[in-house]
Amino acid sequence: MNKINDFIDIVEKFMVEGQKGDHRYRTFDFCYAYFHPINKSKREMTTACYVLWSYLASWGMLRNSFLLNKNPAYLINLIQFIFDQDEALWEIQIEPQNYAKIAQLYDNVAAQFKNQSPTITLITKILLGVFGIMPAYDRYFRATFSEISAQYGGKYHSFHQFQPTFDVLFHFIQAHQGEIRQLQDHLNIIDFYGNATELHYPIAKIIDMYGFNQSFFIHQPTLTNLEEMTMVKKNATLNQYLIEQEDSGKINVLSQYEDGTVKASLREIAEAIGFEFDSAWTTQQFGRRLADFVENANEIIAKEAVYRVQILENNKVNTFKYKTDYSTKEALRELAKLVDGFAVDEKWNTQQLGSKLIDVING
Repeated sequence: MNKINDFIDIVEKFMVEGQKGDHRYRTFDFCYAYFHPINKSKREMTTACYVLWSYLASWGMLRNSFLLNKNPAYLINLIQFIFDQDEALWEIQIEPQNYAKIAQLYDNVAAQFKNQSPTITLITKILLGVFGIMPAYDRYFRATFSEISAQYGGKYHSFHQFQPTFDVLFHFIQAHQGEIRQLQDHLNIIDFYGNATELHYPIAKIIDMYGFNQSFFIHQPTLTNLEEMTMVKKNATLNQYLIEQEDSGKINVLSQYEDGTVKASLREIAEAIGFEFDSAWTTQQFGRRLADFVENANEIIAKEAVYRVQILENNKVNTFKYKTDYSTKEALRELAKLVDGFAVDEKWNTQQLGSKLIDVING
């Protein structure tokens, strides 16, 4: 499927689901309309907390997050910050002259979560749902735009950082102005009772729908979702490497992070999968919660990275990342040299070699 020509089709496929009156996608409409300056006179603290809370919940921002142990009143500081913003903020577009303002807004929103480490996914979900300024950098959006980033921004971006990606979005929007304008003309924000309002979907929401849908529905199974999970059938650890075989037979060789960087690696993994964490957690607490999440979701993270978290019996935490120094088969050959008495048959393919090596290591 040609991504450029099918821009409108991809967004409209998203809207097919969103048009259902009881679908969770509709919470974007409720949230954006509530906080838009056009409805400023109707704002009220308690309701505002509940509106934003339900929007975040419907988009998975409470799952495995520090927010899971909070309640809507936790958002009071953030809501007050939103109430205090100038109405002109809702008109800002992703353009070079606004980059600094958008970056500052990101930092200001993040600062409202005191003593926490909100992920880029959470903060961009808020920037999208409240201000309509930026798309949400969830795993599906990042997968789509990291793949096309060099085409629109001049070099590759994984979209795990915020400000360095602005140029990609700006050039993408410029290239698709006609399609975006066409979509905006007939995509109205829907109110709580199913009626079209005078507000139209902001540009950020349109490219968010494109980025999300392009990966969520079209790129499967190259990007695994929570309903079509990839299971690890067996694995073995050899020195600083983790060898694993999926149910499909595919072999992965992952390299352990160096000692002393485990907590930093846990943060990296958490950012990659949109896992919210509490900065007060110890390495063991962090590792256990993240391991539970990864195991339950059986994550194959994006297209450029696979992560694993391993908890040993003594509660030591090991973290691994997909090894990309050379091919999987070359990595397996090198590891096989470390196993006494293990001879590699040149006729074995990668799956056979990996499976036999795992069995030998595990005895």
